[in-house]
Amino acid sequence: MFSSAEVRARLSRHFVGLRIDWEQGRHYKDMLGRIPGTGCQTLLDLDGLPMKEFGGVDAFASRYDRVLTPAVLDEVAAKVPAKRPEPPLKIEWFLWPTERKGLWPASVTDIATYARLPQAWIEGPMPGSLRNSEFLRWHLRQFIWVRGSEKGESRIIVRRAREGMKAELPTEIAAVPASGSLEMVGAALDRAWMTYMRDRPRTARGYSENAHGKMFDRIKEDMTGDEEAIEMRAKAGTLLAPGRGAGEKAPYLK
Repeated sequence: MFSSAEVRARLSRHFVGLRIDWEQGRHYKDMLGRIPGTGCQTLLDLDGLPMKEFGGVDAFASRYDRVLTPAVLDEVAAKVPAKRPEPPLKIEWFLWPTERKGLWPASVTDIATYARLPQAWIEGPMPGSLRNSEFLRWHLRQFIWVRGSEKGESRIIVRRAREGMKAELPTEIAAVPASGSLEMVGAALDRAWMTYMRDRPRTARGYSENAHGKMFDRIKEDMTGDEEAIEMRAKAGTLLAPGRGAGEKAPYLK
């Protein structure tokens, strides 16, 4: 379902859904009452609870030909005021845990590989830029955020996920000093993200060439085409980060 450009566009504009897979389902079992079936998509409200009017826990499942559609997402988004007050964000809400209990949470390496996003490790004292809600809203979705050592220089280290990466590429992309202005730190993070996106590992072939991924064969061409377009735009420097519009200026620079 996420191969639909219309669905992806709506998901980038609205935080209206969360896919809960089997491992995440166990994590949410106490809240949801049971583990959602593998492959199901659950629409959550702003309190993180399943939206009963959209099917509850097992609302949509692609294997049963029930998919998220633009119409469904428009209906969900309409229930949330377009100009609702936005509370201050806290970076702590988005830091991926490094301590594991059993299989949950997935390791930082695994989740970065799964999401195919670069990791942003925060080293030293917490940068002032990451206490700025507008800055966070502009840059959060570019990375998997991790709290590193609290000692030493305040900086943000951007790293690639290793799996599927070309052997000659270094793991570390950039070490961004956090002492600069919002504009300087933000520009450095954008450059690091774009560097990663130019050679991000591809996924379409891997899904289709294993027994469990054959369900994607019918959309393999679309997936491959998307991958090529992303890589081409990244190399041209025109690729937009998630949630950004063409010509849109960073809100913290206005």
